[in-house]
Amino acid sequence: MLTLRRRSTVVKARSALDRARTVIAAAASKVEVEGRLLRFWPLFLEEQQNELYPQEIDTCATSIGIIALHSLAGRTRSHNDDVLLTDTVETILHLRNRDGSWPSIYSVGSKISPRMEGVINDTIFALDALLHTAFPTACPQVKTKLDRTARVELVVESLRWLARNRAGEGWGYISPEFFQNRGGLQPATLPTANAIALFAKALKVLRPQGLEKESLEEIAGVLGEALRWLRTSSPNGGHGKVRGGAATLIHTTVALRAYLLNLDDDAVADCALESLRWLMRSRQLRNFDMIRLEEFFDEYDQLVDISEHTRPLRRPIRHETFLDGIILEALIQTEKEGLASRLGPVEKIRFYRAIRRALDAVLDRQEEVGSLAGAFRSRRTPPAETHPIYATYYSSAGIAAVLENKGILKKAWPSLGRLLVYGAAIVGAVSVVPVFIRYAADLSWGKAAAGLGAELALIAVGALYKRVKRP
Repeated sequence: MLTLRRRSTVVKARSALDRARTVIAAAASKVEVEGRLLRFWPLFLEEQQNELYPQEIDTCATSIGIIALHSLAGRTRSHNDDVLLTDTVETILHLRNRDGSWPSIYSVGSKISPRMEGVINDTIFALDALLHTAFPTACPQVKTKLDRTARVELVVESLRWLARNRAGEGWGYISPEFFQNRGGLQPATLPTANAIALFAKALKVLRPQGLEKESLEEIAGVLGEALRWLRTSSPNGGHGKVRGGAATLIHTTVALRAYLLNLDDDAVADCALESLRWLMRSRQLRNFDMIRLEEFFDEYDQLVDISEHTRPLRRPIRHETFLDGIILEALIQTEKEGLASRLGPVEKIRFYRAIRRALDAVLDRQEEVGSLAGAFRSRRTPPAETHPIYATYYSSAGIAAVLENKGILKKAWPSLGRLLVYGAAIVGAVSVVPVFIRYAADLSWGKAAAGLGAELALIAVGALYKRVKRP
């Protein structure tokens, strides 16, 4: 029965990915701006049903759309997929600020062209999209008029913008450009962890591209400082929104993902294990519904400079971390990296249960019918914001990670025979002490020893069975 459940889950997961790919490809839009055709993805898939759509191009949404299509299509990318990726990468390049940053949005059809402050997270996502398409390499997967040297310099310049706009050794949500007291901006876990992941990926891509040693050392130095801040911001493996804040499942998972890309550092590997163990201890891991809604969201303001004669305006941003897909992908990665093997017996049971629950939670969030069939629901409450593109991307990434490592499903859904042996071993272990006490009370020490030996033998059988590798 459990084997059938496992097989049905695989079938359902494959179908979910196919539908997600269809949704992502279909959601791409286009708009003409100053005689130039820009293709992009909306932040919320419901936006396309609005008669005023489009009013703006969202940097983060378009970047995630590029990453999602590139990942979902894989080696089976069609000509239309390649054209779409090329066009949307051109849009990302068009949105880039002169200083190397990216704003949150680009207004479409507005009479005023406000100067939008560069946002840390949007700059990270834009660069991540470029790295996904091998933009700075000798053989980019998208067509561009820029030569390789120019592409590498563009990426490095934007990395340097991120380095210049840190808050201490980490990052806040926005740049300190408009702050009179730059030291007043404190680092936060989410943007710091996202930046760490980006810098680690960038180093891996840029090293073979002939970048000068000084630039590589500069990028590596920034990465090392950020990792030090993240490691020292948590005494017990759990991370909160900021240093000293209450640890949450969401922010600990985000930190773990950053650690997993830097496991060649022993200190980072130890922190990754501590964060994984913290997750295994968390009651919220057993039921995501126990998490307070506000924990899923990080809120901050982007500053918009309308005119040099007026004070910048504040544009509120409410960033959701889509836990279901992110934690599923992170748990699978810990298994691939061998980190899960360092967990204790009880922790391992919780680990594989967590994978099963996360996969079920993700699959349950996909729409089965209607105009948004194939899209995934987020935790946003406004009716026009329930299906953001990032929910579909992170869900798909988590599902794909499971399907690429199908062997893990045997551990998450063990066979009935294995469960019976495990059960017998547990029953034997529980009954050891009562049997020994009962026989010892009758002063039958020989019987007590015999009973104890029989129980231990049963436990040994279960342990040996556990070590048998099934084909």
